[in-house]
Amino acid sequence: FNMLLFFSIILLIFIIVIIIMSDLKITIEKLELKQNNKKFDFKFYGKINIVFLNKIKLFEAKVDSTKLSRKSRIVNEITKLNNTKNSRTNKGIICILKEIKKYIVIELFNLVIDIDTESVMLTSYLVGTIYTIIPNLIRNNLRGFNPEKYRLVISPLYKEQEYIYVYLSSIINIKIVHIINMLKMIGGIRNERTSNRRFNANSYGKYKKHDRC
Repeated sequence: FNMLLFFSIILLIFIIVIIIMSDLKITIEKLELKQNNKKFDFKFYGKINIVFLNKIKLFEAKVDSTKLSRKSRIVNEITKLNNTKNSRTNKGIICILKEIKKYIVIELFNLVIDIDTESVMLTSYLVGTIYTIIPNLIRNNLRGFNPEKYRLVISPLYKEQEYIYVYLSSIINIKIVHIINMLKMIGGIRNERTSNRRFNANSYGKYKKHDRC
């Protein structure tokens, strides 16, 4: 019994170490989106890896446009939460998104956009807005700065037509521990409406549960 307990503890420690020191690496090899008037085309090729110490590959799954179109369980859960008309729940979702962004590391970012509208002024405005928003959105998540790894090109066409073309290749990294925390947050928000209803019913409106975020 003592030996079994000893090996169980060792195995548990080993699993904890693996979790703490492993990353989820999402590689977008090619994301290509094209819309011209009413024609829409979307292509995606990528892979998901679990990497130990940023070197040893523990798991790999290839993803393409077909697989991506099937909603994952997490996406379904977030969609259900978003459909609830509960301000506390919606605030919790915003907290989760902020938490995810806080821990994401972008190792590669190559984005090319060709854009055109029926108005020259609107096209120019969109180009300037995108050039402002995207760098500010990702700058805190970059792993250093290397012009060969981070590129943003936005080209206005000025042909006065409804057209957009987007090409993206990127590598995004996040610790497994942070993903587990995110899943816990999602589970907590799901149960929040029921727990809040009971809390408020028992307190007769005298007390209010404080938000975590």
